[in-house]
Amino acid sequence: MRKKKIPFWTGAGFVSAEVITNLVLFASVFSGIIFLIRPHVRKYKKKDLQIFKLIKAHTNEKSIKIMSFFTFFGTHTFFIPANVFLILYFLIVSKRSWFSIRVASVAISSLALMFILKNLFQRKRPSYPLKQQKV
Repeated sequence: MRKKKIPFWTGAGFVSAEVITNLVLFASVFSGIIFLIRPHVRKYKKKDLQIFKLIKAHTNEKSIKIMSFFTFFGTHTFFIPANVFLILYFLIVSKRSWFSIRVASVAISSLALMFILKNLFQRKRPSYPLKQQKV
């Protein structure tokens, strides 16, 4: 039995339909979250600073090293090479170009989401490192 070859444009249509559906769902959920959360964000800035001060009193070198290790997995230093590796793996090794398109779209959309959320909420980070001061 011979496999029927699907034309390129049919596959492109499926990709476009999936991307559009995902964008509409994402925009709907994102708009709802922003509508619900935005008015209350300004109230939390004082609480953030209080929490930072509370945490600072309970930090030590071991906990800082542990949290720095996990923080690395949320940085661009990790994400960019990891995404490039996954895209190349799916393109070259496993010959699944569909997955490489998905990895690229997730990477780009998560970067855009992070940029939008950081600029929208503008939550402050502590102005000092959460390390115990040595006397």
